[in-house]
Amino acid sequence: MIFRQWHKWLAVFLVALAPSMVLLARGVVWGSDSFAFWAASCGANVGNLSSPSWFVQFIQFAVNCNLYQLALIMFLLYFFALCAFWIIGKHFFGSEGWRLPVYLGSLTPLIFLEALRFENDFFGWTLAFIVVGLVCCYYSEYFKRFGLIWVVLSIPLVIISVELWLPSVLILAMCFFLLNLPPSVKKMGFVALLFGFIFLQWGYLVKSFNFNPNTWIAEEIPLLGLLFVIHILFFWRFVPKEFKWYSLFLIALGALKSKFMFLAVPLLAVGVLDKQLKTGIVLKRSFFGVKEVPVLYLCGVLLFGMVLAGISLYPTQSDMNELKSAIELAQDNNLQLYNVWGDGWMLESLGYDTNYKISYPNPDWNNLPRPYLAWSLEDIEGCERISKRTQQCN
Repeated sequence: MIFRQWHKWLAVFLVALAPSMVLLARGVVWGSDSFAFWAASCGANVGNLSSPSWFVQFIQFAVNCNLYQLALIMFLLYFFALCAFWIIGKHFFGSEGWRLPVYLGSLTPLIFLEALRFENDFFGWTLAFIVVGLVCCYYSEYFKRFGLIWVVLSIPLVIISVELWLPSVLILAMCFFLLNLPPSVKKMGFVALLFGFIFLQWGYLVKSFNFNPNTWIAEEIPLLGLLFVIHILFFWRFVPKEFKWYSLFLIALGALKSKFMFLAVPLLAVGVLDKQLKTGIVLKRSFFGVKEVPVLYLCGVLLFGMVLAGISLYPTQSDMNELKSAIELAQDNNLQLYNVWGDGWMLESLGYDTNYKISYPNPDWNNLPRPYLAWSLEDIEGCERISKRTQQCN
């Protein structure tokens, strides 16, 4: 039976493989915090990284400063997470459920980008997705003969997932809405989730309203996350009714904190597939003779575009080579190298200690003792640019 579905497996496999292939093609990790975890995997002492000590020890052992090993680990976790959503898709759509993981990883760049980040978040949310898939196995006609084994398997994964990344509970909440419970109980559960989250995270949510553009962080800016799902936001209407308010909560959370918008993508993908299978996604006007959107082919085009874009995302290997040269120049001339804070972990991953990392502020360029080297795109008064981001300040 599996071999008769080889084309479905191939589609899911390729979607899962794409981010890891981008990592290997880049030759360097992506995402500011990813460099902190990369440095830790290479044995550098970078603190706890908001992660348990056993996780730092794990990446030192399993990754060991080897990009090929990292790409393999991330591919396997992402592939199993997508397979879990195949099972979830089967729960909702039967034999067409295999489309759900393809839509999940291709319709927006959000999941794809999350699968590029070498952070504790990635390990947390992929394990949470797998847990939801295991719960669906418990209710599945095909897998139910294994009974409570699925529940037993999920328990340690829940613990690890939440310990690695606390917001994983927002994904694990899907398990509650999958249970065969009365609608009134599910409504009460949603209300408890909503007020519990607001009560526990109120201070964190309020910090989103930052009106100083000099201190904005892209993943924290309110409403920015909506840009990445605007083309599928309409399909919220077709999310199964037991998930409607829960999905709206995730969309609202992502609108407030753009870093969380990817959590809404799975249910929006469910809505897309539901609409496609029931009535088709029909355009008001035909384009090039096509009136019904070929979603699966569109996913292929979008995924290919994400791969090309992902390879060229900052920092590229060329940027890292320039940074290495700047570090060597600073050391050879006994100069201090200062950097914009967002690139701090890049310097740490190359073995150069800097105080400008984790968060604002940037260096006060005009009041630093000269001479020094600056790593910044900003033109600094009295400094000579010697390469794209490196400036000599005398």
